[in-house]
Amino acid sequence: MKNVFWIICALGLALLAYDLVWSKWEHTDDSMLATGMPPQIALIEDIVSEHGWAIDCRGRSGDMTVVRLAPGWWPSKSSPDEVRDAAWAAATSVTPSVDLKEKRDGCDLPANNYGVKIDENDDPIVYGVGPRDVLELYLKEARECGVKGARLGPATPEQQIAIAGETSPDWMGLIIDPKLESRYGPLNCMVVMSERKQAELRLRE
Repeated sequence: MKNVFWIICALGLALLAYDLVWSKWEHTDDSMLATGMPPQIALIEDIVSEHGWAIDCRGRSGDMTVVRLAPGWWPSKSSPDEVRDAAWAAATSVTPSVDLKEKRDGCDLPANNYGVKIDENDDPIVYGVGPRDVLELYLKEARECGVKGARLGPATPEQQIAIAGETSPDWMGLIIDPKLESRYGPLNCMVVMSERKQAELRLRE
């Protein structure tokens, strides 16, 4: 009788799981596709896990990775809107999945062809200014995002004031050369990760 009892319990749990998750999965598609470079995808993975969702597919969109965020075993832990808003803070784009059943075998998206429009007369851009040790942290983020044209170099007092509102003879500039890097994915990743690094450094102060 004990064996029968546990079999019945197992069947009951399976039916409960089906009712909570799979039956809703068949009738709704709350999943969404998020894109980003490797540092962004790592953040998105943490966000998805914290919200009780899961990544059930990986693909490509040009030089960016695509991940599909789908309700996990306990999808009621966070609503699709909450997951979308949280993912947006780290991703380059977040869009609803299109026809989930047709995309079960993959979640590739067309390459993103947006980028910085440049011509031969465009000069390197001073993206940020500050002490060398601080800028090296931002440079590391830029390179992990795949920004090829990032480097440290001089920043004039005028550039320092324009960016930071003050100037120092010890400051340098984080410089982006658009002729070396104009891709939207890496540049957007650099912006996202720089903002997070800035918030992290402020907490340390």
